[in-house]
Amino acid sequence: MRRVSGLYNWGIPRGRTIILHPSRPHYFIRDLAFSKSNQGITRSLFSTMANAPLSTSVSLPSGKKLTIPTGLFINNEFVASVTGDTLTTINPSTEEEICKVQAASAKDIDLAVQAARKAFNTTWGKHVPGTQRGALLHKLADLIERDAQTLAELEALDNGKPVAVARDGDIVESVGCLRYYAGWADKNHGQTIEVNDDTKMAYTRHEPIGVCGQIIPWNYPIMMWAWKTAPALACGCTIVMKPSELTPLTALKLCELVAEAGFPAGVLNCVPSLGSVGGAALSEHPDVDKIAFTGSTVTGRKILAAAATSNLKKVTLELGGKSPNIVFPSADLQQAANWASLGIFYNQGQDCTAGSRVYVHSSVYEEFLGLMAKNAAEFEKVTGDGFKEGVSGGPIVSQNQRDKVWSYIEKGKSEGARVVTGGQKWEGKGYFVRPTIFADTTQNMKIVQEEIFGPVLCVSKFETEEEVIALANDTTYGLGAGLHSNDANQIHRVVNALNAGTVWVNQYNILHNNVPFGGYKQSGIGRELGSYALKEYTNIKAWVKMSSTPVDERQALLSKSNVVVSVQEYGTTNSSGTSTPSVIKPNTVNNPSRADLIWILGGLWSAVFLGALDTTIVATLVSPIGSYFEKSHQASYLGTSYLLSVCCFTPLYGRLSDIMGRKGAMLLALSLFGTGTLLCGMANTMEFLIFARAIAGMGGGGVMTENNEVFTKDSPTCSGIGGPVGGWINDSLGWRAAFLIQIPILILSAIVIMFKVNIKLPETQQTTRQKLARIDYAGSFTLVVSVGSLLLGLSLKTGEDFEWSDPVVIGLLCLSGAFAVAFVSVEAKWASEPVMPLRLLTRRTPLFVALSNFCVSGNAFAMLYNVPLYFSAVRMNSASEAGKYLWIYNHKSHANGQTTSKVFIYYPTRMMRKTGKLYWLTLCSATGVFVSAFLISSWNESTHKWHLWLDIIFGGFGMSSLITSTLIALIASVDKKDYAVATGISYLFRTTGQVLGVSLSGALIQAVLVSSLRKGIQGPDAERIIQSIRHSTAIIPTLDPSLREIAIQSYQRALTTVFTCQVVLAILLVLCCTPIEENPLPGSHEEQEQQERLRRERSERGTA
Repeated sequence: MRRVSGLYNWGIPRGRTIILHPSRPHYFIRDLAFSKSNQGITRSLFSTMANAPLSTSVSLPSGKKLTIPTGLFINNEFVASVTGDTLTTINPSTEEEICKVQAASAKDIDLAVQAARKAFNTTWGKHVPGTQRGALLHKLADLIERDAQTLAELEALDNGKPVAVARDGDIVESVGCLRYYAGWADKNHGQTIEVNDDTKMAYTRHEPIGVCGQIIPWNYPIMMWAWKTAPALACGCTIVMKPSELTPLTALKLCELVAEAGFPAGVLNCVPSLGSVGGAALSEHPDVDKIAFTGSTVTGRKILAAAATSNLKKVTLELGGKSPNIVFPSADLQQAANWASLGIFYNQGQDCTAGSRVYVHSSVYEEFLGLMAKNAAEFEKVTGDGFKEGVSGGPIVSQNQRDKVWSYIEKGKSEGARVVTGGQKWEGKGYFVRPTIFADTTQNMKIVQEEIFGPVLCVSKFETEEEVIALANDTTYGLGAGLHSNDANQIHRVVNALNAGTVWVNQYNILHNNVPFGGYKQSGIGRELGSYALKEYTNIKAWVKMSSTPVDERQALLSKSNVVVSVQEYGTTNSSGTSTPSVIKPNTVNNPSRADLIWILGGLWSAVFLGALDTTIVATLVSPIGSYFEKSHQASYLGTSYLLSVCCFTPLYGRLSDIMGRKGAMLLALSLFGTGTLLCGMANTMEFLIFARAIAGMGGGGVMTENNEVFTKDSPTCSGIGGPVGGWINDSLGWRAAFLIQIPILILSAIVIMFKVNIKLPETQQTTRQKLARIDYAGSFTLVVSVGSLLLGLSLKTGEDFEWSDPVVIGLLCLSGAFAVAFVSVEAKWASEPVMPLRLLTRRTPLFVALSNFCVSGNAFAMLYNVPLYFSAVRMNSASEAGKYLWIYNHKSHANGQTTSKVFIYYPTRMMRKTGKLYWLTLCSATGVFVSAFLISSWNESTHKWHLWLDIIFGGFGMSSLITSTLIALIASVDKKDYAVATGISYLFRTTGQVLGVSLSGALIQAVLVSSLRKGIQGPDAERIIQSIRHSTAIIPTLDPSLREIAIQSYQRALTTVFTCQVVLAILLVLCCTPIEENPLPGSHEEQEQQERLRRERSERGTA
């Protein structure tokens, strides 16, 4: 408990122990504002570490001399800052300078973190048993008790706190805190857990989290030091402490005692600094595992953001408050007034739980105000210099803070609040503020809504219990609250209704070291004090140990690999037409040998490797192939034909797996993919090559679909390296080799899958006829014809080969429209299990997710196929050089996709299930795609390579983050039974966007290119030269300089036009993302099963 002496008599019974609450500072910007301001620093640019003073002697009003360390405490030594910067400390009671202390720079912070990390890995943490850590904490507590008077006097000098209050309150509380956690040091145990497996046992272990950055405020310097260090050291963490730049002296003095107590070097480091320097460096440091911060809510948000963007370090935040006190008519008014006065006037209101709002029932309102006015007058009498006898109230900590408090007092007057007492400025030296009480305040007043952090009280009246609960909760904070009543039923009702981390009844600001402290809402994250604080400094490791029962190693390996394998549960349809789960019997599979298992994994991985590699290989080879056949104007067909086949055939592989089994479907996909790839390598005309790509696409989609569950993480890697691999093969062996080199690998993969993989269909109650009956043949057929006709018709409109008025194009578009109408009719009227439930597209989020996926895919694939053209036609680079940039795009895109999945899916999954807060991620990702498109539209032949890289990376990050976040938004907006079809709709729009992005951009490039060439090239051979340039980019370097310049400029103009259209498409993307709603994600499959099991158990117990 925290005991305080020297308080004036407010009618609190003799012998009563008062426990006062330490807190954080106000919104003072220098606490930790991430600005570049260096106010308050005296720069000594030419100082050296050897000449920097590391201690100073000061005289107290009593004549006593104190020696104060002024260096940075790193590795158990006081050292100078590497920059020589200093902080000036001021005595707030006299406004006089005390001394200068070293100010840590970002480099000093890094050195302190290195020292802490070394200690954690060698001489602390798991290397020191809890009994020894507890003994050291007890030793430190003994030393603080020994030097209590000196520390109290230094606190009075630096902070202005009266010596008696610091000695008998803050220091006694700090010693108690250290001893409390010293007792916990060897008792932070895990649990033994019963698991549902007779062959295993499980238990948990609590391990220290690592290096902790701790940022403490100026209002309770010693106590906040103890609150932060004690649980961290007890758990085995090491510390880098940043005290407030206004009150660093006691923290440095305590570090002397840390070394004297025998703590190993590097365990606790202390680095005074500005928040904008030291606080920012700690929050952003990648080797800091946790940040504990006490301060303003504004700064807390910045620390949370810095922690998230650096290394997702764990964060504890104790932030602001605007705590209410409620006085009901049944309360003892004198005691209520005494506690309310203590709540706002103690420590001059510089307390996060200061009871700065008091709501009093109208029947006792004026009487209560009279009692409060008397207490305020008594408090003012005992306010003054903390070294004087009888003083129990000191100054505000700094001039800036004093001026801020006074500005709120002036604001209260101008807003019409009635001044009961105070309201005049303090005469004389020191940053003192008279205790001020405002009456008749309203909720819209600034002094009622914002944290003042001074001795300023707002008093309002109320009539009913419901009214006062609403008034008390009408704040963004939720740290503390108090109520005064003698009605037991009323007390229970109000305590349950108040949104606050701590609620005091018939008292205020009473704290115990073994009771957790923290806030609701914007008052913080996590808890301090009690056993709960230990959880903030530990990682929980679950140990699952095998028993002595022998287990087949190969069977365990197989269950881990998912190869023998991924059995999907399919449902049957009962007589009522609803789907019910099937009864699945386990398969009996002979365990393969270790060598067979390696063959299986290699065969499946090879298929995935080729499927993922193929698309970006071809994107790199578009320009060389077009030049080879002298038909560059048709090069976009290579991508269009492949994607068109993928779009039409991928949805069928799921049903084929149901009928043929995964092994059969996989062999079919490999056969089609291999046949198409072989034909590509043998093609003698561009038309035949386009046909062969369509055949490869029939199998390529199946290859990726069938293996996605086994090797999902390998696909992005393979796709990422496709660009440089394709460019290298082309430059070394020619473009045909890029196709033919895949054939041996495909054959090997097929042989392995055929003879080594033994994947049987699950035995269900469904017959083959029942499975076939579930397929929506009419819907599938009309959808494939509609989409295929649309994409084919649009892709044929390329350059001068086909015009919009061409009968072929018109016929395909009309056919698409007719089958689209047929598809809508079939799905709406006849299909029992429709391919695409159209009702989903009438809902806001699924519709705009589909549209946004269409836009982002069109943008991405236009870039994928046109960026290599830019490098070959405008910059005249080799295919391998162009491939490097595609690698950058794909690598960063997929790397960010994995990072996004971890950051925005894995870690905060539980939070998102409740909130679904992904709106701003989606919007920012779409904006990133727009920024990338905008920057790419400015490319020319002289654009610097770093400009090129950054533009492409920006687009990759934006695209992958958007795909991830919109998928989450889609899943969150539909029922579980619609997950598959909703995702299918998204993929359909995505693939459609890919095809249109390639085909329409190719058509636009050819149209602009031909028009530009005709304007620049004149003469009898002009048309021949134009067609040569159009059909092959390889001819450009061989042209005369004047013609070469015209060709390059024409390609530049054509690509700029396409890239500008991508900007427009990116704007549409941002507009499509804007209406997407935020919905809470449903629970996981395991959680739903658990809930269903609990419901069944409750039902069975009820029946019994």
